[in-house]
Parts: sequence; C-alpha cells; structure tokens
Amino acid sequence: MARRALVVFNRGAGRAQGACSVEAIAQQIRAWGWTVETARCQGARTTAVIEAAIARGVDTVVSLGGDGTLNLCAGALLGTEVALGVVPCGTANDFARTLGIPLSIDDALASIRDGERLRIDVGWVNDRHFLNVASLGMGAAIARAITAEHKRRWGRWAYLVALIHRLRTPRLHPFVLCLDNGCEQFEAYQVAIANGCCFGGGFRISHEARLDEGLLDVVVIEPGWWRRARQITAAGMTLVGRLGSRTYRTPSLEITTTERVTVNLDGETHDMVSPLRFQVRPQALSVLVSKRR
Repeated sequence: MARRALVVFNRGAGRAQGACSVEAIAQQIRAWGWTVETARCQGARTTAVIEAAIARGVDTVVSLGGDGTLNLCAGALLGTEVALGVVPCGTANDFARTLGIPLSIDDALASIRDGERLRIDVGWVNDRHFLNVASLGMGAAIARAITAEHKRRWGRWAYLVALIHRLRTPRLHPFVLCLDNGCEQFEAYQVAIANGCCFGGGFRISHEARLDEGLLDVVVIEPGWWRRARQITAAGMTLVGRLGSRTYRTPSLEITTTERVTVNLDGETHDMVSPLRFQVRPQALSVLVSKRR
C-alpha cells in the first residue's frame, strides 16, 4: 500500500523559499510513489487539519518549517502511531540538531524516505507541550524580542544578536524550584527545562539531555555567569557548567514565581500562570530519523 503524507508548511519560516518551497518538497515526495497532501500551518487550527488528514488515512506528517511548526504538528500526533517527518526550514532548527536530522534538505528528505522510527519523550508544562526546551527569564525575553525581520536578516545568529543586546540590561528573576526532595528559592537570569539538548540556534544547553530517557534537565543560570560568557564560543556554544549554572535531572518539577510568567516553548513565547508544573511523558511521539549504524 502506498504511503500517504501530509506536508504542513509555514511560509513565514526562515527558509520558506527555493528548496524549501512546499511545491518542491511535495514534488520530491510524490516521486517516491507516495500520495501527498499539503496544508498551511494555521496556528491552533493546525491540530484539527492534521487530525482530519489522519482520519483520511495519512500515515506520515511532514513538518516543513522551524521548531514552532514542529511543535504544532506534534500536538496532533501525541500518543498515535503516525510518524513525524522533519524538513528543517526554520531559523534555529534546534529539534533537528538535537536528533541529528540533517539540515540539508535533500538529506532530511532521505531520512524520511529511508530512515527509521524513533519514539521520543515530550515535555509538558501545565497544559502545553514542548519537544525540545522550555525557558523562563532571559531566554523567554530574547525569544519574544526577535522579529521576523531579525530572522531574515541574521538567520540563526539572530538569537546571539538578541542575547548580546539583552546583556546590556540583564535582569534577575525570583523563582521557587520544587523537586521531589524539597524546594529552593533563588534569583536567576534564566531557568531552562530541557527535553532535548539544543536551543537558540545551536547553543547546547545540556551534554546529558536525551529525548528518550524519561528525564528533564533543569539548568539555572545564576549571578556571576557573565564573567565567563566568552567561554560559550571556546566551548563550542555549550552552556552547562560554564556559566555559573547549577543543574538537576528529574521527571517532574514545579516552578513558582511572583512575577508574570512568559515561557519560551520551542522558540515560541506564551504567557502562563504560576505555578508551572513540568513533567515528561515518555515515548509519546514517533519521529523519522536517519538510520543509526
């Protein structure tokens, strides 16, 4: 039986033209003998569009865009056997980096056609899911400040440019972090909760974070980190253990703050209500990745 794919595209993504055009991608997939439908990413309505396609027999949903498009596509596939294919046409493409999915369009398509299924964990905070990283504080402020024009002008370096600008007026935020063994109160520039390892266009938030281990990595960036900020470049853009951070590994946690809470989930910001209850749902999503040797 021929495979059936729905290609969900975002014309506002970082590389939505040329090789990333939906017409070019759909044509290549049809050349494999697959039946292909296409649908434009429409925010919250994307879930209903994907669910209707699955009811018609679609067995693979191909996300053609960035991390935000992936997040929307995944929401309709959680707990199902329908596979998610990734064509990284966004600005940061951090989910693809985390999974080792090629950033080359042709190679990414080959991983959909010839690859294998991998069941991965999905993070949740209150009633929202995230695939890769959730962040509060500086990371959320940076994500909110970056515009579509910034992404077009600087590509994935837009995140580094925004970080440098933010460092002119760094701000501490009050948090209470509760784990199974108790609660801690502190001030920090950022708290990141990582299901995957990459965020912000290739920054590595954790050496240990894996998408199939049933744990979240919590990274706290505290006062004093700026004195070692130059080590980001020297360390290959790795944050953990080099910026005055402390880390935890846990399947669940709760964060409370007295401030209005903006949370960055896979590159998109959301205003949420404290307390924030984070948890991981193991093996909740099936993703097509390159075959591991």
